[in-house]
Amino acid sequence: RALERDDLSPAERTELQQDHERDEIRVRLLTPLCKYFATEVCTGVTRDALQVFGGIGFTMDSDVGKYHADSLIMTIYEGTSEIQASFALKEIGKGALKVVFDVVRGELAEMQNDPSRAGLAKRVVEMTHRVDQAAAALFSDLGYALLRAKLLAEMVIDCAAATELLHQAGADPSRLALAEAFVIRHSLECEHKFRRIHENAEGRIELESRVLSTFEPR
Repeated sequence: RALERDDLSPAERTELQQDHERDEIRVRLLTPLCKYFATEVCTGVTRDALQVFGGIGFTMDSDVGKYHADSLIMTIYEGTSEIQASFALKEIGKGALKVVFDVVRGELAEMQNDPSRAGLAKRVVEMTHRVDQAAAALFSDLGYALLRAKLLAEMVIDCAAATELLHQAGADPSRLALAEAFVIRHSLECEHKFRRIHENAEGRIELESRVLSTFEPR
């Protein structure tokens, strides 16, 4: 709405236009990632709750059983998790990852003067580099990229979530332990996902095709 008015100076208009375009790009990538992350996490949380409640939690008479049943449909309607990951992949292919990671890395750079977070922030920066390398490997073969879209989406989500937790820990030191646990666990998972993407690329489509052919009716 501000850009539609005539009361901005040329410099203000240029700056606002650049911010608007940047944020539109971020939204187009982060929206499918948020849908993917929230619904998949919901399923995991309610499944853990079932384990806590045991057999009684499985019955539909209990709230936890209903919550778990509801969580399963969340990964399906308004676009399945696979579709959300493919939407994210499309935006990454158009350059959105750089825009998102510029913001992420900027926030992480501001943490370097905080001894309690600097080491963790460095690990997240290394995670972002692994994502860049994974994306480069994927986009050499679009078919393989679609096959591994969920892995790449999860890597991007982990970087964004880790950065947010570290940001929160800066405002509330009591959250540092949570941020540390998340960064350590997910940095290891990020490395594992990168290796799956990078080391399994050659001939993977052909291998998957041969596996699927074994299930075809004779």
